[in-house]
Amino acid sequence: MASQTARREPTSVQCAPSLRLNCLVVCLLALLCFFWLALETNRGDTNSFDSRIRAAVHGQSSLRNTEFMSRATQLGDIVALSFLSTGVILGFLFLRLKRAAALMAANMVGAWLLNDGFKAFFQRVRPEPFFGIPPPGDFSFPSGHSLCSFCFYGMVTALFVGRIRNRAARVVIVTAAAAIILSVGFSRVYLGMHHPSDVLGAWSLGLFWISFLLLFDRRESPRVPDPADIDADPIRSSS
Repeated sequence: MASQTARREPTSVQCAPSLRLNCLVVCLLALLCFFWLALETNRGDTNSFDSRIRAAVHGQSSLRNTEFMSRATQLGDIVALSFLSTGVILGFLFLRLKRAAALMAANMVGAWLLNDGFKAFFQRVRPEPFFGIPPPGDFSFPSGHSLCSFCFYGMVTALFVGRIRNRAARVVIVTAAAAIILSVGFSRVYLGMHHPSDVLGAWSLGLFWISFLLLFDRRESPRVPDPADIDADPIRSSS
């Protein structure tokens, strides 16, 4: 009887060695890609590429596209992602996924620190924004919106996909996250707030950071707390 009423705690399973190896490989490759882009931009070797892409994207501008991109770029806004991150962390804690909550918190704090630190280090001047938008007061490389949106939506996707078994749900989550990340990055170029290489650098840095953190992940099984379990648990009540 006691075995039927005893509470079941969430299980924690160490990630498979092959998965950890994949994360390590992706982590190192993404870091190399970021520093290669950083060196190229610092030497000015990406200026021609950036100018061509900016001109081509701006050539497709229209009132409808500008309205859509203005909305899409808000999905990478630091304030909005702060609230969303808090909600996700609280949700993980409610499901007793403490490891996922800790990784999510470290992910976003690290993303903000990496963004501010590398902007201050490289000090790349921003391009002139389009559509009369006033330029922000910080530097250009890497793109903060692109980095933080990649880290938020990418980490949420990685943590959820690793903890659900429904293949259709996985496909939907991955597709939605990829669409949002691409939309935010493209919007920064469309609006003229960043060079294309700023966005590519942000994505590679975000991929490095997520892959690094996933090395410490454990696949917990979610459990929704039930207050009735506490009252009905004879083991706990007799102690």
